[in-house]
Amino acid sequence: MHKLDHQFINNEWVKSHGERRLAVTNPFEETVIAEVTAGDARDVQAAVAAAAEAFEGWQALSGDERAVYLEAFAEGLTSRREALVEMSCRNNGKIRAEAEIDLDDAIGCYRFYAAQARALDARQGAEVAHDVEGYAAHTYHEPAGVVGLITPWNFPLVTSAWKVAPALAAGCTLVIKPSEVTPLPEQVMAEIALEAGLPAGVFNLLHGDGEAIGAPLTRHPRIDKISFTGSNVVGEKVMQAAACGTRGVSLELGGKSPIIVLDDADIEE
Repeated sequence: MHKLDHQFINNEWVKSHGERRLAVTNPFEETVIAEVTAGDARDVQAAVAAAAEAFEGWQALSGDERAVYLEAFAEGLTSRREALVEMSCRNNGKIRAEAEIDLDDAIGCYRFYAAQARALDARQGAEVAHDVEGYAAHTYHEPAGVVGLITPWNFPLVTSAWKVAPALAAGCTLVIKPSEVTPLPEQVMAEIALEAGLPAGVFNLLHGDGEAIGAPLTRHPRIDKISFTGSNVVGEKVMQAAACGTRGVSLELGGKSPIIVLDDADIEE
C-alpha cells in the first residue's frame, strides 16, 4: 500500500498539498486501519494538467492499442485477486462472497471494454443513409476529452471499472477520485497502470474528500465530462458545476431507499 498522503499524478506518486488527514476504518472491527490525505485543489490542478497534456497522444492510438492496456488492467486485478478481496472486506466491510463477486465484475468490465475498443475502429466512418442527393454522411465517434470520475464507498473497484474502462476505451484521459471512506483497494489501479506502461497522464488518482478534491474537480474548466455516483444532494451540486461551460455530466444518485429502524429492533443484531 502506497503512502496515503501521496497522489498518483502523471505516473508518479507525489506528496499531496493537503495538510488535513482522514481516518480510514475497518467498519466490522470499528478500528482505524490507515489515514488518507483530504487532498487539495492544487492536487486537482496538477492532475488535470497532466491529463490534458496526455489527451492528444492517447486519442491518437487505435482501439486495438488501447485495448491492450485495458486487458492489462483485467490481468492485473486477476493476479491480485486474493489480496484485493481481503482488502475490500477490511476496508468496506463486505462479506467475502460479495467481495469476490465484485472483483470478478471489475475484471469482466475491463475485458468487455477492451473488446469495445477494438470494435470502435471498425465503426468509424460508417455511412449514414439519407435521401438528399449530392451529399454523403458518415458517423465518427470521438472521445469526450478529459473526464473527472467520482466513485462511492459501496463498490470499491467495481464502480471505478464502470467509469475508467469505457473512458479509456473511448480515448479519454481521466482524473478519478475514489471515496475517501474506501480508498485502499483503488490504489491498485495506479500500480497496474505503471506495470502496464500506460502513458503518463492518461490515468490520475486523487485521494481526498468532496471539499478539497471533489468540488474543484467538478468546477475545473479543463474537465470536459463529469461522471458522479453518490447522493442526490451532491449530485445537484455536480450538475450546477457542469452547467458552467455546458459540460457533459453523468449521474447515478442514491439516497432513495431509507431504512426504518423500529423501537423493538435489536440494535446489536
